[in-house]
Amino acid sequence: GGATLPGYRLQERKAPREVSDLPAALALSGLEVPAFLSACKVSLPKLGEAYAKARGVPKATAAREVEAMLAGIIVEGTPSFSLVQSKE
Repeated sequence: GGATLPGYRLQERKAPREVSDLPAALALSGLEVPAFLSACKVSLPKLGEAYAKARGVPKATAAREVEAMLAGIIVEGTPSFSLVQSKE
């Protein structure tokens, strides 16, 4: 349901698939660690959470520390756009 906009349609995008068990994927792939790591992405929020837990610091502190440590290797992704209704 919902309203329609002339000339627009709702298009479903497939949800991205991901591996749920990285150590198992490494073992099953048969790849050497460097080759396997070249296919991996790191989520900064999740890395911050793991760092907070390991160091016993608040998540906000961990996020700042992780961002500072990795400042030279963090790259910004490409922004995406979606159609939203203006507030008028």
